[in-house]
Amino acid sequence: MSRWLTRLWSWFSSLIRRRHTMSDNPAPRLRDVIGNDGIYNVGLFIVNWNQMESTMMLIISQLLFVDLFEAEAIMSGFSIQQKLETFSTALNRLSLSPKYNEYKKLPGLIRKMQDPRNVIAHGMWMTGDDGPSCSNRLFSNKRYSLSDVAALLIKQQDIQQRLKVLFDDLRDPEVLSVALKAWTERFSQRVPPQ
Repeated sequence: MSRWLTRLWSWFSSLIRRRHTMSDNPAPRLRDVIGNDGIYNVGLFIVNWNQMESTMMLIISQLLFVDLFEAEAIMSGFSIQQKLETFSTALNRLSLSPKYNEYKKLPGLIRKMQDPRNVIAHGMWMTGDDGPSCSNRLFSNKRYSLSDVAALLIKQQDIQQRLKVLFDDLRDPEVLSVALKAWTERFSQRVPPQ
């Protein structure tokens, strides 16, 4: 038994003395894997996602008739799923005109972008036979290539443009007064008179 312990101690001691560092086996730099254009597109995708979330928060604050800071304080602990649910609920209660039905699809479109966003933001970029791709098994088994990122950027910019148009529409005092009237009517139906 002591012979086995001696060997184990010897092996363990040799591991401690070796002290491997990252410079012994350097990982490839991200720029070497996806290039400058890839870095730009991935960065733009992540920045656009943040802008999309911020615009969504502005719209939620308008639809709930609260200040942006109040909306952010209320939803500061919300996950993106909960924010999307709040956004969806607020949009579904917006009964202004049929033109606003198109906007009710926005939470679903953003939800579809969530998995790719998580993989691209938190995944590992590697070079394979078919070029560089990103994956992260925690979020999805799907891999995303640089061309996927470019296609997702186009979808993302379309969603952001729709959010901006909705935001601008909701700043119109006439639209807001109709929305407030609809909210008031719904609320008064739920609360019994005192």
